[in-house]
Amino acid sequence: MGSKATDEEKRNFKVQQKMDSKARFLLYQCVGPKVFHRISKAEIAKEIWEILIKTYRNGDRSKKVKMQTLRRQFECLTMEESETVAEYFDKIQEHVSAMRACRDPITDQYVVDKILRSLPPKFDHIVVTIEETHDTGSMELEELQHSLESHEHRLVERRQIQEQALQARSQSHDKGKGFKKGGKKKHGQKWAREKKGKEASDQENHKDHKNDDESDQEKECKFDKHKVMCYNCKKFSHFAKECWSGDGAKNKPKNRAHLAQYDTSDSEAVMLMARISCEDAADTAWYLDSGCSTHMTGKKEWFVKMKEATNGRIKFANNRSLVAEGSGRVVLRGNDGRELVIEEVLYVPRLKTNLISLGQLLQKGLW
Repeated sequence: MGSKATDEEKRNFKVQQKMDSKARFLLYQCVGPKVFHRISKAEIAKEIWEILIKTYRNGDRSKKVKMQTLRRQFECLTMEESETVAEYFDKIQEHVSAMRACRDPITDQYVVDKILRSLPPKFDHIVVTIEETHDTGSMELEELQHSLESHEHRLVERRQIQEQALQARSQSHDKGKGFKKGGKKKHGQKWAREKKGKEASDQENHKDHKNDDESDQEKECKFDKHKVMCYNCKKFSHFAKECWSGDGAKNKPKNRAHLAQYDTSDSEAVMLMARISCEDAADTAWYLDSGCSTHMTGKKEWFVKMKEATNGRIKFANNRSLVAEGSGRVVLRGNDGRELVIEEVLYVPRLKTNLISLGQLLQKGLW
């Protein structure tokens, strides 16, 4: 400013210098360290502003490129198995804030959907529950985070319980082995000696018993049985303990249950009928049948109460079928004179045997 300037011009010049200093101060405060080195040589605020314009003239274009990069990274985000729900939400929020700074119009609904489809498999059932019971379009991020963290706490608690159970089982297993770091325990050695001695004693007893049996067999083989008469069947050539005929036979074969099965069936074998005698049963006998769905008989005169059945057809294992003409109540009389009432018995003409359904007895708690 020249020496011929008036007082008013000098006052205006001082005011402009003061405003320029304030502008430079504000610009210095708004830029980072790297940008500050570029503008530090400027003497007035106008020069600083021109440097910033030259540097960031294409700012909109760079923001668009950065926004595309951030959106691509956001779409690729997934929650790792080692991450917690809080850590994953923090990472999501950081990307969303950066995208919104680049003027990306991303909505909370889009973020909620992104989180639900990027969770690990252990959250699948809770994700299905949230989608079925909540409106994800109006759901807030805080509400979603609270639900997921509650489920995460349950998973962590269960995992800790399982680890404690496994640790306790491992400790009990190690105690049962009877070992120390320096070698075997004395108790383990004593137990091994006792076990070895017991096994040797058992082997000797078994050997002595076997020798006794062999000696008895040799004596019997050397003994002539032609003159021996069995006091059970009154016949010769065998002892009573070897007899298998007569009422007092001790060597009679045991009664066995017989299995009835259709050979051409693809299904597994089922117990159709159990008998304790090989003799032919009378028409008044009843058989326990595990493959029969209900009680049935062909004796109409046994019914004390019966109602007619329509379209009732009984199919057997050999693909034969009979028609059931009714169902009702049957009264059985035992050898001791007591009477037994059987409900819901089917009347099936031409049925040769009387069947009691084992399934019906089990269902009613009678077996």
